[in-house]
Order: sequence, then C-alpha cells, then structure tokens
Amino acid sequence: MSGAASRKVIALLPVFNDSRYLSGWIDSVGQHVDGVVALDDGSTDESLKLLTSAACITKVIRIHPEDKSGWNEPRNRELLVTAGQALGASWFVAYDADERPDSRLWGQWKLLTDEADASGAIGISQPLREIWDRPDHYRCDGVWGRKRKVSIFRNLGRDHQFDPAQWHGEWYPAQFLGTDRFLLTDLNLYHLKMLHAADREQRMRRYLRLDPDRRFQETGYEYLVDEADIALTPISPMEGYAGMARGAGPQPNGRA
Repeated sequence: MSGAASRKVIALLPVFNDSRYLSGWIDSVGQHVDGVVALDDGSTDESLKLLTSAACITKVIRIHPEDKSGWNEPRNRELLVTAGQALGASWFVAYDADERPDSRLWGQWKLLTDEADASGAIGISQPLREIWDRPDHYRCDGVWGRKRKVSIFRNLGRDHQFDPAQWHGEWYPAQFLGTDRFLLTDLNLYHLKMLHAADREQRMRRYLRLDPDRRFQETGYEYLVDEADIALTPISPMEGYAGMARGAGPQPNGRA
C-alpha cells in the first residue's frame, strides 16, 4: 500500500475462534497493507487454516490449544508488535478480526500519516462504533457514542513500551498513555461482535465468568446487554465498511 519503505504498513491480527470474521477482515484490511502478522491464540475452529492459506498473511504465530493457559493479552500484543517490527514496519494497524474501518481510510492514508508526521502524533484515534442489530446501524447513546480507539500507531522499535493491562490494554506505546499525542479522525472503526443479541449475551457471560469480582472493569459487564434508552445511528453508504451492503457476516454459531 505504502509504495515506499519509509511508510511500510504492517497489520497486527490477534485471533481466537474468529473464523466467521476472517474473510471479511482480509477484504477490509489485509488487502490494503504491506504485510500482516497474525497470532492464533489456541483456536479450535477453522481460524488457523484460514490464516495459513490467506495470501496477505505474512507470518502466523501459533499458541497451541494445549499450551494455552488462559487469556494473555499483554503477551499477545508484545509477540505481534515485535514480529511486526522485525518486518520493518513504519506504521502498525491493529484491528481485531471483528473490526472494520471506514472504507475511506485507505484512500486518505497518506493524508492522515502526513498530518500525523507534521503534528508529531504517535497514533491516530478513531471513533469506535458498535454495530447493533443491523449491519448498517451503530449504537450512539451514552457511553456508546463516546468510544474511541487508537489502533493505528507508529513503530518506535526498542523504545516501544508495552501496556501491561490484562484486558482492554492499548496497542500503542504505553509511555504515551494519558497524553494528547494522537491525531483525531472522524473515520469510524466499526465493531461487528455486538451486531447480534446472542453474541452480546455470550460476551457478557464470558466476561462475568472471567472477571466475577470486576477486578479489570469496575463498572462490570451487564451494560453490554442493557438496551435502556437505546439510540441507533444509520451508516451512510459513503461512511460504510467493506461487506456492509452484504451484511456483516454469518449469524452466531455459524448460521448463515
């Protein structure tokens, strides 16, 4: 994508039983970058097979299911970033398998990174939109309308300090946590795993099981299924993501 070594873009892709999202991720992200490092964190579905057969995937790091001893986000982030650094990345794009950027991102990539260079920004912050009930609508009430995520960030090489947060940690260098060293864009990042009510329920139950004492998130996880005062915003075709017009992928449990 970059056309020059000084702008080499490497995508980082953590995966765990995400086979139903991977083809859409490849269309939305994998085709637009200079390389992809994926980490399969002990998947038992078809994820590993899809990763190893995709032409855009440069390297696959595998955690064998028998070697997995729980969820370890800090380890996964460090393994992926370090592997991407070895490929000579200038910029990283760390989108999960169930995330899709506004399709205009790639056409505006040079403009965004030029602006980041001029301002000294360490990363680029996007509004994070939770797709809800329909693939062309996202939730916008309360906290849902205020979410942002920095998934685009510079390669600082050995200077990169890793966020030790066990859950929901940041990908970008941890020495910039709490600073304003980020370029803000209005190009949305869409999260598909909240599309179906069954997935929202499953996600809440999983977090409640893993964190019953709310050590990692004081507010708890019941809000994931709370639809009080819900408001949804339609996504215009101009602001859409790859695959939106066809739907956002299979139903829970692989139903078409």
